[in-house]
Amino acid sequence: MLVKVHRKYPDNYFMGCYMLEDSLINSILEWKNRNEHLGERNVLQNKFSNDISKVCKQWGLESTSNEPPWDSYKKALRICFDKYFENFSNAKSMHGGLELEHYNLQHYKPSEGFYMWHKENNGEPDVLHRHLVFMTYLTDTPDAGTEFMTQNITVPCERGVTLIWPAAWTHTHRGQISLTNEKTIVTGWLRIKPTNN
Repeated sequence: MLVKVHRKYPDNYFMGCYMLEDSLINSILEWKNRNEHLGERNVLQNKFSNDISKVCKQWGLESTSNEPPWDSYKKALRICFDKYFENFSNAKSMHGGLELEHYNLQHYKPSEGFYMWHKENNGEPDVLHRHLVFMTYLTDTPDAGTEFMTQNITVPCERGVTLIWPAAWTHTHRGQISLTNEKTIVTGWLRIKPTNN
């Protein structure tokens, strides 16, 4: 399976950017089309301001599933993480080890997206073990990338690109909202395995 480095960001950004094979992206989109009826509308409300933070259609996926094309996607993800750890070896050395959490396929219509600045590990109990984030763009969507606050960059939404970055506050981010085009992604987390000690 071919996975190559797509874009090199400065090391102090702690971000990896990789390109997946087009055939894999096609197979994921075909799965989405076959399972359109399983997607659910996802509206996230900010509990502090009552503003709408995110709107999309979402398919929840279990990390234990080996159904095609997700078996191939997970193999590609492993290669991406191996490349990431070659560059950032300390990110792999976590007590208890690392494991893939559940992940999501998300489809955004024009004007939908993740509007709010946020981080993937905000200290709440259900996300406390999130260590690294991954996201794969399934579409080429102009002006619908991902903005990173501290790094002051916007990663463009390019079909096949997979990003990896830390889940902490250092990588506060939000979606760039397209008013005219649709966007589809897969996103999820590598978490630190919970231990009893």
